[in-house]
Amino acid sequence: MSNMSSLPTRMVHHLRHAISGPQGLAFMPAITLAAYWFGGEGLLLAAALGIPGLIAGASLLGRSRQDDSGYDRLTGLPLRERFERSIDDVIVASPTGGGATACLAIGIDDQARLSSRLGAEAAASVISGVTDRVMGAVRDSDLVARLDTDCLGVALSPARRTDLETLIRIAGRVQAALTEPFSVDGVKVFVSVSVGIAPPARLDRPTGARLVDAALTALAAAKVEASGAIRTYSETMTPPATTSGIDAATLSEALDAGAFEPWYQPIVNLKTQQIMGFEALARWHHAERGVLMPADFLDQIRKSGLSQRLTEVMLYDICTRQTVWDDAGLDIPRIWLNLGQDDLLNPKLPEKIDKQFKRFDVDGARYGFDISEKVLRASTDTLIGRNLRALSRLGCDIALDQFGTSPVSILELRRFSVGTVKLDRAVTKAIDRNPDQAALFDTCLGVADRLKLNTIAVGIENTAEHVYARDAGCQGAQGMTLAAAMPSDAVVAWVRKHRDAAPVTDLAPKRTERRGIG
Repeated sequence: MSNMSSLPTRMVHHLRHAISGPQGLAFMPAITLAAYWFGGEGLLLAAALGIPGLIAGASLLGRSRQDDSGYDRLTGLPLRERFERSIDDVIVASPTGGGATACLAIGIDDQARLSSRLGAEAAASVISGVTDRVMGAVRDSDLVARLDTDCLGVALSPARRTDLETLIRIAGRVQAALTEPFSVDGVKVFVSVSVGIAPPARLDRPTGARLVDAALTALAAAKVEASGAIRTYSETMTPPATTSGIDAATLSEALDAGAFEPWYQPIVNLKTQQIMGFEALARWHHAERGVLMPADFLDQIRKSGLSQRLTEVMLYDICTRQTVWDDAGLDIPRIWLNLGQDDLLNPKLPEKIDKQFKRFDVDGARYGFDISEKVLRASTDTLIGRNLRALSRLGCDIALDQFGTSPVSILELRRFSVGTVKLDRAVTKAIDRNPDQAALFDTCLGVADRLKLNTIAVGIENTAEHVYARDAGCQGAQGMTLAAAMPSDAVVAWVRKHRDAAPVTDLAPKRTERRGIG
């Protein structure tokens, strides 16, 4: 793909890293010594003066390349607009009208969390490392671009065969190149990517912009499915949703109209495979954009002051579903629901929840509430502790989400009546093959065990992680290796199928006599 300027970009990228980086400086003494050995003082002087100039020139080359309009400052790669124009050039030049040119969108999973954990400078180092490996996994004639903060694009040079199987194999090769961890300040960092594929054959009159849009749409679908997923574009997919500009009135109308509802993701006992319960996760059935994920609307909900209204809608639905499932003979032990800071600062929260329990004649022991570590760390208000203790007295389980991602004191675990800790994906990821991750996971389990807290491993996405978590003594698991979140009308069939395949053990929490709020 010579007319896409891939090779010059690749050469600049590698030249700048090889010469101007520490590895270039490390070889300078050896180079000057060799110059003296073979050419005497004259060549030694030329080397001593020329090499620093070459290093400076490489640095300036990279900087000038980055400062050009249309190039990324961090990686030196072309940005989206230039990338799309380059694809258009290939389509025009191709005898087949670009029919053999495909586009891949490669998205780093959990990029926001990665930046939060590592800091901006270390995260930038990881992105540069990801870029190097992706460029090494594709051909020199393919063009790599930076489409967004957490997303690279690859335009494949025209070839005789770019069938779907070949494209999936290329996507798998890119993912395999990122299997080994990156070392950041002596810490191993594992990175996974999801890939969206846009074959031109699935687009009517493909253009650069349309191919990139299609690849990003497929990537969005892959990220919904699971970390490390690969999806191919189809016309039935909806573009990545955005709710920017949606006002409070629109959100309020959607809440009143029943457009928000919980989807349910199962939590399973690791040893017996018996269902421990479900986590209820909000979804918005948007009339034009389809099913929207929490990341698409929660921030707008919070800014609009509608967090407590959403919680009311969710709680009403899960209480209703629990009674329906009981009538169907499912007897789901427990359903967990997320509570945010706005909920927990409402002094009447426990009374409102108790009123719903009494309305549906349900036992509080069959419900739990997930609280993020961020909420506990940020809270200096005694009202949050009061509300959580009151919910605990109703029999509800208080589950600390994102456990292990930041320091939370043992006193806080007791003060907030935490009964369950959910080990974050940042802790559970790669526990089967990374000793540092395994040690962190085991340490978190040890703390929970000494405090007699229940443990759930979140984000378990392959069998090896599942087996390690089980053998380490973790009680429950939640993640794509079990099932994705599902709409309520799919729960009955899933539960029956799962129970037919799993040994039956009574893991329901003990029914306790309901107590009032003290």
